[in-house]
Amino acid sequence: MPLDRNQIEQIFNELSIPRSRITEGSPIDIVCPYEKLHTKHDGRRVCRLWFDEYPHLFCFHDHCLEALQELNTWLRLLVLGTTEFPDSAEAGNGQEPKVPGDFAYAKTVARKLPRLIKRFMPRSWPPEPIAMSAPAFLRRLKVFKKDDLIWIGLERSSGQPMHVAHFRTLSQWKLFPPPPQWSFTTGAAFIPNCFRRSKSTVKAARALILESDTYPPAETFALARWIEEEFTLPFLAAVNSGNKSLHCYFPCPGRDWIDRYRPALLATGFDRKLLSPAQPARLANQKRADNGATQSLLWLKTSRVSNA
Repeated sequence: MPLDRNQIEQIFNELSIPRSRITEGSPIDIVCPYEKLHTKHDGRRVCRLWFDEYPHLFCFHDHCLEALQELNTWLRLLVLGTTEFPDSAEAGNGQEPKVPGDFAYAKTVARKLPRLIKRFMPRSWPPEPIAMSAPAFLRRLKVFKKDDLIWIGLERSSGQPMHVAHFRTLSQWKLFPPPPQWSFTTGAAFIPNCFRRSKSTVKAARALILESDTYPPAETFALARWIEEEFTLPFLAAVNSGNKSLHCYFPCPGRDWIDRYRPALLATGFDRKLLSPAQPARLANQKRADNGATQSLLWLKTSRVSNA
């Protein structure tokens, strides 16, 4: 059931947001209530507030995650009288509550798609490939932690005890680089002593990797640039698949964000499989097993590039 006016005003009063912003419709972007926990304090509206069916806040920064979870719980109790998500937002089969997908926003994006591609289309394509080892590339993404186990291998390099060699830390991969034919990685960090790449063995999602077979690489690049601007989500890297598509790397914005914007991402032609953190994606400067082509690193956000 949609929230009534009184409930919405409760939310805005609690968060000290002018009531006049209610007319903007849900969601709205606001300054994070816990901006003091962020690395940078620039006053940007990097926190998003939903107030249609239940109150929910999501911020693109990591340091305020726990504080926002507590605030979301308090807002639900204040406005709904319960700390649970409403029934309409519950996932079935005893799963954890999920943020409902924003289908209205997805329809808007689909209508604007040709204009978005045209606006963000690169002036020339393709860019010059960037020479860099696969371990150096993963390190330069700056999303993995020192003790994270990162999987690299072929699609079937999983499920047997011998596959433990495909799960290593950044330091271990630098010391023992993967063979060129190990052409896949994921955006996930896996649990200790892991030898199976699956949803059940993911410790944490570190990167969101998007890929489209619907559009050619230049247009996929344009859509990645749009995502960066629209959601203040840094576009970290672009890797050519060695065939017809482009794999675009972002820091993982969290499950709430992915659940909310899944319909929009699918409407723009991105592959639904890669929305799962354990799904294999193309790794920079490795060789495809089927045709021997190099999966070239075509773009990296950092200004200085090392060949380490």
